[in-house]
Amino acid sequence: SIGNDSGSGEVAYFGTGTLTTGKLYYLNTSGVWTLTNADDTTAGGSQLLGIALGSSPSSDGVLLRGFFDMTTYLTGFGRGVPVYVKQLNTGYATITQPTGTNDFVRVIGYCTDTVNVIYFNPDGTYIKLA
Repeated sequence: SIGNDSGSGEVAYFGTGTLTTGKLYYLNTSGVWTLTNADDTTAGGSQLLGIALGSSPSSDGVLLRGFFDMTTYLTGFGRGVPVYVKQLNTGYATITQPTGTNDFVRVIGYCTDTVNVIYFNPDGTYIKLA
């Protein structure tokens, strides 16, 4: 069992920034964990992704791969369906594939059999919608 907005797996303790537990971030070229947004390919399209395990990446860590209960920052749930970076709401994940012009589509994991728990395993590829 995993508590709300928590998880475990492969955790990184590097980078800087003030994080919100449970939100989705990418590591920017300055080494700062920054909120994702599927409306902008430079905001998580091809970068390293992680879920904040606390407010400090160096002491609390950022989940790079594993299981996470996204109670607060996941919109929708369906057993076995893909989870994507969300458009409009920075740092959110969704089961609804982005559809806007210039949005990017990137699978970041899959819903499990437990409501709000995802297997977080971001795909290294993405597509940009025309």
